[in-house]
Amino acid sequence: MNTLTVEDAVLPMNDDTWIFRELGQAKFGDARLTRRAMIITQDLMEHPDLFMASIYKGNWGGLHAGYRFFDNTAVQPAAILAPHRAATYERSGAESLVLVAQDTCYFNFSGHEALEGVGPIESLNDKGNLGHTARAMTTQGVPIGLTAQKIWTRDPAECGQGRQRKKRPFAEKESARWLEIAQEAASGVP
Repeated sequence: MNTLTVEDAVLPMNDDTWIFRELGQAKFGDARLTRRAMIITQDLMEHPDLFMASIYKGNWGGLHAGYRFFDNTAVQPAAILAPHRAATYERSGAESLVLVAQDTCYFNFSGHEALEGVGPIESLNDKGNLGHTARAMTTQGVPIGLTAQKIWTRDPAECGQGRQRKKRPFAEKESARWLEIAQEAASGVP
C-alpha cells in the first residue's frame, strides 16, 4: 500500500474505502480538513510504530500539513471521533452481543519541557494528559471500535487531593469519568 502525501493525495470520496467509512463524514467545517484527516490516518495506519516526523521524513510539505491540521482550532477530538463512533455502532449491529471495556491511560510528555496544555499525571514532576476510552469488542475480543473518549489535563493546584476523596462529591472525582464514559457509550447504541 502506498503512503498518501500532499503531492499525490487522491482519496476516493466514496464509502468503498475503510478510511472514508471511518472518517469521511467528519465535520470540521472544511472538506479539506476531512481529506487531510483521512490522509494522516492512512499514513499513521501504515506506520503505527513511527512519529509523524519519521513518516514524512524528506516530505516537508506532508509534515507541515500534518502539523497545521492538528494546530487548527476546528480540529477537535470529538469531531475526529464522531464518524468513527458511528461506524463502530454500525459494525456492532452485526453482533448479537458487544462488550465495551473502558480504562484510563496516561500520556506522558515529561521530556517536552516547552509543551503547553499539560499537567501532572502521577506526580507533579510527571507532565502529560489523561485519556479515558471505551472500546467495543466482540465476545471473542475482536476490536470493533471506540464508543467514547475523554481526554483531560489535571490542574496542578488540585494535585494531592486524592487523600481527601471521601469528602468530595462524586461528580468532582476523576472516578466520575467511568460513569460519564459508560453513559456516553450507551447513548449511541441503536
